[in-house]
Amino acid sequence: MTFKNPRVFRTTAIWSSIVGCRTSRHRVKQSPGPDTKTVAADPAASEEALASNAGDEIKAEQSYYDEGLTSIRARNYEQAIASLRSVIEHYPLGVYAANAYYWIGEVHAAKPEPDYEAARQALVQVIKSYPSSNKVPDAAFKLGKVYHLMGDCQRAKSALTDVAKTYSTKSAGKLAERYLLDQIDC
Repeated sequence: MTFKNPRVFRTTAIWSSIVGCRTSRHRVKQSPGPDTKTVAADPAASEEALASNAGDEIKAEQSYYDEGLTSIRARNYEQAIASLRSVIEHYPLGVYAANAYYWIGEVHAAKPEPDYEAARQALVQVIKSYPSSNKVPDAAFKLGKVYHLMGDCQRAKSALTDVAKTYSTKSAGKLAERYLLDQIDC
């Protein structure tokens, strides 16, 4: 693996942005509603139960997600992964599921002993399972970088070129173009 600029290497500050991360909380898909079998027979009580359960789900999902981000900022990577996996386990179609996969990918790559394969798998999940998510461009860009860090220069070049073309007006597209110029030499 060849890097044109060695100072940029130490994962090219790929993951250093994690500590001061800003997150966007855009809805990916609606979270599943409450189990209709548990709703009372009384229509008024049913509506009340639905409203109550919907609020609890979002709050609980956000709670797991916020715990994950707090753990990332504290560099407590294993706890971050556990909290973010709870989002996915309990709310696979929730508002934070795509973001949770994205941050799991980031964390796996940022750990003192990075697990690039786990990072790759998490980033692929964002792209494949949540194609309408606002995290897809960033996940695709990070995936290209992960391929490069794994030593697969051709695959990295292909992925980053695709990101630069597909998302040319987004920051991920511009970052991919810059990374191709500065880092990819194959």
